[in-house]
Amino acid sequence: GFLHKMVQVLLVEPTQSPYRFWLACCIETYLRTSKRRHQDQLGIASSGLLKCFVQEVLGSTTEVQTISPSSSGEPHSLQVACDLIAEVTKYNKPVLVYLDTFLTADGDGYEKLKEIIMANLIDTNVLYRSLMLAIYNDAL
Repeated sequence: GFLHKMVQVLLVEPTQSPYRFWLACCIETYLRTSKRRHQDQLGIASSGLLKCFVQEVLGSTTEVQTISPSSSGEPHSLQVACDLIAEVTKYNKPVLVYLDTFLTADGDGYEKLKEIIMANLIDTNVLYRSLMLAIYNDAL
């Protein structure tokens, strides 16, 4: 359906494409309003999009990101990636297991993610809050 088409287009968009932000926002909004949210999150996770965005985030430096030109008004690609990862994993334990697989496959993925989050708290705050809520909810 429509979600699948958006995911397929986003997967082939270059990192600096101006359409990447808009496609990611559309997918986030779709997930927030989906009556099949849980299944849609699983579909996105298994499509390769979650892995692609996790690799993009882990490939970031721990320095504050200035990827997008400020004159364009487009958000940083790190923020786009983190926001989408947060929405795809939100309150979905099987998708969090996918995320865990990607982070542990990197060897030091968790450490890299922590460093990137702490160095770029403004761009990564949605992902940080989502992960903290997942940990808190799982602990209950």
